Parts: sequence; C-alpha cells; structure tokens
Amino acid sequence: MGKGKWESEMERVVKISQDAKKLGDDSMQKYQQAFDAAQGFMSGHAKSAPKLTKALSEMMDAEEECARAAGELSVYEEEYEAAKKAKDKDQMKQLENKMKPLIQTFETNKKEHNTVLAEFQKNRQELDGLLATVHSATG
Repeated sequence: MGKGKWESEMERVVKISQDAKKLGDDSMQKYQQAFDAAQGFMSGHAKSAPKLTKALSEMMDAEEECARAAGELSVYEEEYEAAKKAKDKDQMKQLENKMKPLIQTFETNKKEHNTVLAEFQKNRQELDGLLATVHSATG
C-alpha cells in the first residue's frame, strides 16, 4: 500500500523542518564566529585605541618641535649664506653656534616622530588584522 496524503504531507513538513534546522544551525555558527571575532576586535580596540591616541599626540608634538626648529634654522641658514658670501667668518661661527642646538632639536624630534610613527603603525596594523577577522567572519 502506498503512502497516504497525510503521511506525504508530514514527510514534507519534517523535511522543511530539517532544512530549517540545518540553516538555523549554520546561521548560529556564523553568528557565533562573528560574535567571537567582534569580541576580539573590541578587546584589541580597547587596548590599542589609547595607544593610538597617545602615539598620534606624541607624533604631532614631535612634528611641531621639528617645524619650530626648522623655521628658526631657515632664518639662520639665509643669514649664514649671506655671511658666507661676505666672507664674515665671525658671523658664520656665531650662526653655526646658534644652529647647532636647533639641528640637534630637529634631529631628536624627527627620530622621536619616526619611532612613535612605527609604534602607531604597528598598533594600527594589529587592529586592521582584527577587523579583517571580523569581516571574514561576517562575510
């Protein structure tokens, strides 16, 4: 004897439920992966954001000091060239003495700027990696 109408209908309902359960299980697994990735990003962001902010501030401070020194050096450089043209060795020596600490200030702050920039980029790359994980988990 063949299947009756209601047995066939019931098999269809069971198949739909099984498909929905598999889809639900797959979705829940993806959601969990996204949640885990997002938690990793949030944790990494909580640790890195203050470092990024601090590094950016320090970088801008170092840039400001470089700009200040470079501005003064530009003025002295013009005066030095004029003294050199006039062969005024005393004036050249005085200007060299004024320029030396400014050059040191510029170089020190340039080095600090580059060091902080490297740290900034390292932290940013770590966060970018965590963000990529979130994207791949939610993709």
